[in-house]
Amino acid sequence: MATRRIARGRAGSPVPIIILSVFVVGLLASTIVLGLSVGDVEKKLVAAEKKYQDLDKKRSDEQTEFRTYEKLAGLNLGSMQREFFELKDELEKKAPLPAYAGVEAEGAKVFTDFSMLLKGYADRCAGLERAVTHLEGELKKARDERDAAIAAGDETAKTKDQQIKLGETALADLRNKLAEAEKARDTARETLTAEVEALKAEKAKLTNERDTATKDTQVERDKHEKTKEKLADLERAGKRKKPLVEGTGPEPADGKILTVDADGKNVMVDIGRKDWVEVGMFFTVFEKGDVDQRKPKGQVQIRQVYDEISRAKVIKQDEVDPILPGMILVNPAFQRHTKLEFRLIGRFLDARIEQILGRYPCTLAAKASQTTDYVIIGDAKPDEAKGEAPWEENDEVLYAKEAKITIMRERELLNYLGERQ
Repeated sequence: MATRRIARGRAGSPVPIIILSVFVVGLLASTIVLGLSVGDVEKKLVAAEKKYQDLDKKRSDEQTEFRTYEKLAGLNLGSMQREFFELKDELEKKAPLPAYAGVEAEGAKVFTDFSMLLKGYADRCAGLERAVTHLEGELKKARDERDAAIAAGDETAKTKDQQIKLGETALADLRNKLAEAEKARDTARETLTAEVEALKAEKAKLTNERDTATKDTQVERDKHEKTKEKLADLERAGKRKKPLVEGTGPEPADGKILTVDADGKNVMVDIGRKDWVEVGMFFTVFEKGDVDQRKPKGQVQIRQVYDEISRAKVIKQDEVDPILPGMILVNPAFQRHTKLEFRLIGRFLDARIEQILGRYPCTLAAKASQTTDYVIIGDAKPDEAKGEAPWEENDEVLYAKEAKITIMRERELLNYLGERQ
């Protein structure tokens, strides 16, 4: 088959022949080189074997020599190894070494022989010596700093001592000044105390004088009041003021009727705003004549007020004997250009009595006096269960009779004011 291929090759392409030739040449070259290499290897193996035999003989000789030394020295390899490991364990317990060259065991280096152990502790000692040297340097530096601080402290202490001495001197001065001030204060206190006592005595004297003067002043006031009362009694002596009886009395006229309307329902009177007349006031109309014998003719009420006159509505009159011009007007709560004073005594049937009087230019007194114009007695009976005495026996009523102040019953006043019910 090869012959055929070669024949085909010869007949065709020369490539297969070239490849075959190269292969044969390569095979021959490899055989030659391999033969040479095997020879070198055999020489090396012989040399290595001889070296090993020499080393083995040397080791055997050393062992023989060591056993001889061991017998002479009385040493035992096994016991030495045990002692080595015991010493190693004891040292590692008391002063463990950092990792060192050796075999890893549970993450730490172990020392396999005595020389390594000694080297480890030597390194440890060297490291400690370096640390001691460093700490000695730090200690020296600290001592120097301490000495400097002590020196500075001594200087500061010296300065402080000087300051303390200055402060003590200043404190002594202040204490002296304080003593002087306290002495001056005590002196001033004694002086002021004496002055205060003198002022107290003067005050007591002035107080006594003031009390005496007050008493004298009060005595003079009482005398003056009594004098005023006597003068007032003298002035009132000229007035005719008697207890009024319904329909009559000495009440002076307050005005008069000027005109009467044709129908007789309205009148014009001669009193107005200048006389303090106000809308709503009532006036009783009397015939013109003797003041002790005049009789009432009717009643009018003010409806319109002008400066000097007013218009009034006829409230009550006799159709047969009507109100006529010239008749007079009377109202005990009114007096031209005058503010009257009333004193109400007792209990009143009409609770509006104060409200009614409030429409007139008058005041209500808390007690009857020389300035009182009218004493009005209430028509309600006294309450004997409460110990109320008849109103006519009241001290103020008795005083009004003695002072000749006009006394009027409630019904009389309401009749005058047009409020009779």
